[in-house]
Amino acid sequence: MGTASKEAVDGTIERYLRGSGEPIKNQADLEAIPGYETQIEFGGKTGRSLKDMLIDYALAKIDEVPCGIQGCRKKHMYGYLVVTSDGRITNIGQDCGRNHLGLNYSSTRKSYKARRKAISNRQAIAEARAELSKHSAKIERVRSLSGALSRCRNVIREWMPIQAGELITMAAERNSSIMVERLMDKREAQIHFIQTNTSRKDYVGGKPMVSEVVGTLAGVAFFRSSLSSFVARKISPAIDEVISLSDSDIEEMTPEYIAQLAKRLGDAIRNISEAEKIAEQGVRFFTPDNVSKLTLMGASEENVRKLSGPLSELAALDAQ
Repeated sequence: MGTASKEAVDGTIERYLRGSGEPIKNQADLEAIPGYETQIEFGGKTGRSLKDMLIDYALAKIDEVPCGIQGCRKKHMYGYLVVTSDGRITNIGQDCGRNHLGLNYSSTRKSYKARRKAISNRQAIAEARAELSKHSAKIERVRSLSGALSRCRNVIREWMPIQAGELITMAAERNSSIMVERLMDKREAQIHFIQTNTSRKDYVGGKPMVSEVVGTLAGVAFFRSSLSSFVARKISPAIDEVISLSDSDIEEMTPEYIAQLAKRLGDAIRNISEAEKIAEQGVRFFTPDNVSKLTLMGASEENVRKLSGPLSELAALDAQ
């Protein structure tokens, strides 16, 4: 155990078992580890066995190190820092361990890989949660506005279905103007006949129709997509999964699934800005002055007033 105290050695072992020990790049790194011994005898009269692997290493050819198994001492590039059954620390080459320690080496390496996978998974999820916490306020706001905007939109769907369809068409055509058709007055008709080389007999009732803009709606782009659907499909699943994971869930995950989940979380976070843009359009549309213009599209004032409650809720949320 060299000159290091038992407390120092135990602390070293504990750090590596938690996954927080220093990486090993050369012989100097090994020798700097409290309690490290260059060679230890295993088996035989010592009764000593391999207890655990603390960390693996992959060195450059020029930095090869000798194996810590007494009687081996073969230099190697790939190996493990290990602790023995009686609490001593050394290093062994990956082939050296297989050749000299047999089943003891294989079972210990299997346990080590399972522990390292669990540590790696926990670290990956911790990083994901840390990234998520940076955006928590935005996520909460988007979710709250999504619910309030959906309730506003549902009032239009239920009580003003014709106007709801027209709004979707306007959004698709990127048109914010409210158009109505009316019969041309006498002078307009006379000009029209001259310009189009037509006459009264060419039109039902003797007068052509004309379309004109009677109002402009703000935030019509909100109806180009469904914010609630966007949040449900592209934001909430990955975020909710990361938040809900227990330690046992994390430890059972494969590294491949963790990587996939991290990617989905990254996509969800990036989609927040798109959701904010949709929500902004919805907030612009659902104001009392703006929705009052739905009467110009044929909605009754009574039905428009049904929006008053949801509009108040939305305004309160937007002000937060």
